[in-house]
Amino acid sequence: MRVLALSLLLFSVACSRLPETLRPYADAAPQSLLAEIDERIYSPIAEGLKTLEADLMVDVTGFFPPKARPAKPVWIPVNFSWRNGRARFDLPELPAPIQPLKDRLFQTLQGKDEDIVYRPFSERLAGMQLSVAPTDEGLLRLTAREPETKLTWGLLVDDRLLVPAIAVGMPDGRSIDSRLTYDDNGKARISRIDSVYGGEQQDTEVTVELRDYRETDGIWLPRELVYTGGVGKVRFPPLTLRLRNVSVTRN
Repeated sequence: MRVLALSLLLFSVACSRLPETLRPYADAAPQSLLAEIDERIYSPIAEGLKTLEADLMVDVTGFFPPKARPAKPVWIPVNFSWRNGRARFDLPELPAPIQPLKDRLFQTLQGKDEDIVYRPFSERLAGMQLSVAPTDEGLLRLTAREPETKLTWGLLVDDRLLVPAIAVGMPDGRSIDSRLTYDDNGKARISRIDSVYGGEQQDTEVTVELRDYRETDGIWLPRELVYTGGVGKVRFPPLTLRLRNVSVTRN
């Protein structure tokens, strides 16, 4: 009984530090908090995006060795298509001097659709066990667990009901810690993600800036994505993606 009473007291103290906007969700069903988060963060999928076609221009200048790196950007056009959550990158036939870059380019593009088309958290965390708890910093922590794989997500939720930080624990013990920055044009659109991928010896840092949001048939998408980062003091060459000739359909 004493342990229970102490736990309730600590929970009460932690809740008292919460701003008014978060208090109703401290002991409510986690799904209600998740729905509120999705309501505030802009997602093309939530706005009814069904298909997306675009020319994805990729600056591969950084793929060349430093001593052989061209002075001007080398842009490769890639056909990017997205249909109901499934993405495809179709690479063209490359000129002979850069044909060896094709496999590396294909691998580099894998997963980039997740940055172009933001998925709501309710979709990412579907089927996982959810719980909510207040933090000492006056935030809420929404935790999602997959019992079979041991995958865990931890979302920090601030007084705007936005998610400024995410911690993902992978089944193999690796971790990904990300900080999210938003613009303030109506529904919050993600403008920057700073991530740290935990490694056995050194962490890998990756930053993606989502720039130049434009609307096409009621769907807002970033037209430029810039990736930077590195391992320790070694910095990666920046990678820039640009979307052109965007067409969409909606449900």
